[in-house]
Amino acid sequence: GTATSTAATVAVEKELIELYRWHNPGEVISEQQLADFSRYCDHIRGLPGVRYLLLGNSVPFIYVNDIIEALAAELELTATELGQHIRDDIRDSWHSPGNRRQLSRLIGILRNLHIDRPDIEIINRSGDIHISNAFTARPDGFSKPIYQVTSSALTNRISISDSVSNLLSVGGTLNFLETDGDFGEVRRLWHEGVYQNFLSIEARETAITLHLHAYNRDDEQAFGTRDRKLIIRPGAGYELREA
Repeated sequence: GTATSTAATVAVEKELIELYRWHNPGEVISEQQLADFSRYCDHIRGLPGVRYLLLGNSVPFIYVNDIIEALAAELELTATELGQHIRDDIRDSWHSPGNRRQLSRLIGILRNLHIDRPDIEIINRSGDIHISNAFTARPDGFSKPIYQVTSSALTNRISISDSVSNLLSVGGTLNFLETDGDFGEVRRLWHEGVYQNFLSIEARETAITLHLHAYNRDDEQAFGTRDRKLIIRPGAGYELREA
């Protein structure tokens, strides 16, 4: 049908974009930073007391549906400030086609650590996208998921509507278009596209808790009632709680 034909055309365009960008790559961090991170992972590999590897990134590994991400990253600059802003934001992401070669190298470093130390829980936290979401992902070679948690923004209002942010998101409205060779099986744990928010983290030997605090000041519900908690226990999976 027409829908199937359109989806196939979009998928071909995406593959061509990614092929071009793979051979004309960009970068999110410098070569020196990537080398330093690899050495750090080599260091903690030999520390049996380490339970968690908690990364901090300005932009997330996972958010925008990869087909939308590929096409939007190649949009011609529009006459509007909003159009330029959206394209620039997408090109900044780790998963944008131009940055996927470096992302693949970063996942390779994490994979090598995971193979030697499968007991370590790997968690990436980030901001910048003006909403909060959380995902699990299981790239090739991983025996258990890694985690991605984003929180933003505490002071700025959400810049787009919840329906639009959910449309863009992995696990959102257009999930039937999703394909992902970088992160394997991806599952969205939450999506907060309405309220400002911040994240607190409590790490103990038995579990690490990532608590999303939603600032629902224009809501009829009391503070705390829209919070979420992701509780990760070393070697024992995770638990998701909502207030």
